[in-house]
Amino acid sequence: MKNFLFDVLGRFQRISALIKLSLAAIAMGTTLGCSHTATYNKGYVPSEALSVPKKLEGKALIFTVQEDDARNFKGNPASFTGNATTLELPLGVMTREIAGIVFAGMFEGGVEKSNSLDNLAEYSLALTPKWTGFEYAYNQAKNLGFAITPQAQIKLHVKLTDPLNQTFYENTYESGIADGGTYMISGSPAEKINQIVHKILYEQMKRASLDVYREQRLHSLDQLKGKKLITGDEYEAQKKLILEAK
Repeated sequence: MKNFLFDVLGRFQRISALIKLSLAAIAMGTTLGCSHTATYNKGYVPSEALSVPKKLEGKALIFTVQEDDARNFKGNPASFTGNATTLELPLGVMTREIAGIVFAGMFEGGVEKSNSLDNLAEYSLALTPKWTGFEYAYNQAKNLGFAITPQAQIKLHVKLTDPLNQTFYENTYESGIADGGTYMISGSPAEKINQIVHKILYEQMKRASLDVYREQRLHSLDQLKGKKLITGDEYEAQKKLILEAK
């Protein structure tokens, strides 16, 4: 009887493993061993507008170099599931475009995008966004092998430059692992990754926008102090308000 139970259990485990492998193959659609090239899709960017207490004066320049615009990610997922597939993402273009969408709501004059700093004096600041790390996965283990959760994580570097081409702030933002929508079957699993990448970049830009808003106000205040257009007491009082603002 005992041997019979072990035999039944063993068969069940083998069948369960086969079902999971079959589901993984189905869930990955027909892309096994294939390559997918994704594109920037504005429709994947959340439509929620950036909200600031008061828009900053002037307009901002989203400055990127052509090499960064053209820099794509191309590689395999970090997961066992789908590891024979290759995904290419235009992260340089996506980073530039999503930065333009998010920061346009922060400045009275909106933003402009350029690969040149020749007219930097016309802008309140130049903002340079650059992706510095990326990884993605098709997480099947999270769902006990019966479904797949697309995941990705991105490192984003943001630098601020004033009209005199002096850097006054820079920081790297790490998204951590972000989940997309879990699915059983998909004809284009790579596009699920593409969708979550758009969302991650948008959220990272929004996170960075809090720092950009604060640092630009502080930098403008420092300039007023340097030109002796405000007193020391006025400077300290305004600086306190900026730093305490939520």
